[in-house]
Amino acid sequence: MSLRLIFTTVTGFLILLCSYASGHAQTTQDIISIEEARNAPHEQQVTVTGWVTVADELGGPSYIQDETAAIAIFPGTAEASPGDSVVVTGERSDFRGLEQINAGEDDFSVYPEGHREIAPEVITIQDLNTDDHQAQLIQINQVEFEATGSFSGESNYTITDPTGTGELRIDGDSELPGLSIPSEAINISGVAGHFMGTSQIIPRTSADLGTLIISAAPYESSATSTSITFSWETSAEGTSEVIYGTAPGDYDLGEVSSDELTTDHEITVDGLEPATIYHAQVRSEIDGEINNTGNLIVSTASPEEATQEINVYFNGSIDENLAIDETATGDYNFADHYIDRIENAEESIDVTFYNLSQNTGSDVTDALIDAHRNRGVQVRVIMDEDLSNPADENRQRLEDNQIPVIQSNPDGQRERGIMHNKIAIFDYHGGDPEDIWLVVSSWNTTDAGTYDQYQNMIEFQDPALAGGYMTEFEQMWGSSGRHPDENEARFGDQKVVVNPTAFWVDDVYIELYFSPQAGVETQIMEVLNRAQHDINVNTMGISRWNYKNTLEDLYNAGIQTRGVIGDVGIAGGLSEDIFDELLEFGEFLDHGAQSGTLLHHKAAIIDGLDQSYSNGQVIT
Repeated sequence: MSLRLIFTTVTGFLILLCSYASGHAQTTQDIISIEEARNAPHEQQVTVTGWVTVADELGGPSYIQDETAAIAIFPGTAEASPGDSVVVTGERSDFRGLEQINAGEDDFSVYPEGHREIAPEVITIQDLNTDDHQAQLIQINQVEFEATGSFSGESNYTITDPTGTGELRIDGDSELPGLSIPSEAINISGVAGHFMGTSQIIPRTSADLGTLIISAAPYESSATSTSITFSWETSAEGTSEVIYGTAPGDYDLGEVSSDELTTDHEITVDGLEPATIYHAQVRSEIDGEINNTGNLIVSTASPEEATQEINVYFNGSIDENLAIDETATGDYNFADHYIDRIENAEESIDVTFYNLSQNTGSDVTDALIDAHRNRGVQVRVIMDEDLSNPADENRQRLEDNQIPVIQSNPDGQRERGIMHNKIAIFDYHGGDPEDIWLVVSSWNTTDAGTYDQYQNMIEFQDPALAGGYMTEFEQMWGSSGRHPDENEARFGDQKVVVNPTAFWVDDVYIELYFSPQAGVETQIMEVLNRAQHDINVNTMGISRWNYKNTLEDLYNAGIQTRGVIGDVGIAGGLSEDIFDELLEFGEFLDHGAQSGTLLHHKAAIIDGLDQSYSNGQVIT
């Protein structure tokens, strides 16, 4: 074996090039600087050396840099680690404005002996937006976020620093989806990305966000009617502390702490009120530095007076033989049940309608008017804004009978999207704990939704969970009072996370997320990825490639994957293309083509086929 020592003045480190290294032998004349490579014509073959700043933390591309510039490598490598020196050969290309070299594992020669810690260059958002630092490892200080809640994968976030406004990208393949969005100014590291004319900072790991708290929300591990237990992990040993109060950022009720140094933290806060929403912050002091989450919105469980009953209904038939424990009710008339709940309400009714039309919509409207005018029940109604919708006639009838109504997007910004919730909360304001009911469903209040389509409905006798839904209702309502405040009402992309996430209804653990603010897609895919045995999808449509990709990955990992799709063409060609690819690996049925009747569910059952699994979960 012969070794050739080549010193490259471009990168300033010594590379040992062996004739057997990764199957490639490089020569001195092959190697150019990354700056020269960035200026090379597209489709030209180039060879560069540099240090890795991103290996596979983002699922591709990788990024490397030398002392002249930086560049993306697509699809990149998982064989190297950040800091390793590499020689890469590939074809110059461009992806939506991101300069890159097309090179895979076989095109990398990795030299760990040339490893070097690469410090990010400190720049500002103003500097980032010039795109002069594209693909370089950077750090931006004093960054603040507009959004609240948790990070979602494949999502962009508006950030600010003293110099301006920019964009941060959360890659879905990173470890960051699900982590809390910082509520205070922090220093952020990451690679300078670029997409369609916009420069972005893309953090690689939780360490790039300047925090050593590595757990993802929710941080509540249990709750009773008077206590909440918080659990979290840190990457190094530290103390444990929870501060809490009644308003965001106002932790006026005190703190509970432990000075024991640990990486696995648990703190219980006692003496709380039942079914009450609190605001908290989890903190750990590590090597003299306080690390904390953003504001956490949490809730105690319901008082003992609540029955915590959960009822599941379908308007079509069911097979009781498939029930493992509880059995749902089938062939159920949702309109009759809904009106019965309205007629039994004594204090308040808060409802949202995507559609309120046909005879069913008229009957429900009559019941709401009767509850308010003849029994004095306080009724508030949120409806989707669609002036061509037959529901508009019922909206006018409600308003004519002094029932306040707000339609989505009162500022006229229709592009914010539809208001698609179907929520009803009974007697939350003034009712006894055992009288408070929450009803959620796939059901639109129409004749077609009641009699022709396949629908599901779940109701909970649980004040705590009803309170979580009420916070979302009043965010859209714009106030906690009888009348809406259109100036404060938030819909679509204006919404922020206002609800607790974790609830315990009897012995059932429930997580609650609203879109778009809570990254619902990320949360759904996280639950899908918990599957140990099987996934059964039962939904009107799939029009997002991320779901198809996740289901395929799980199928390839040995998870039984199948589903019933109600309307393959719901999103036009995109949904049809996704369905065709689902058929290539899983067992999927086009329900509309088979029956001619719309299946309107939005649900998935995780590990529901094998009763030996205790992992059973439902997404709906």
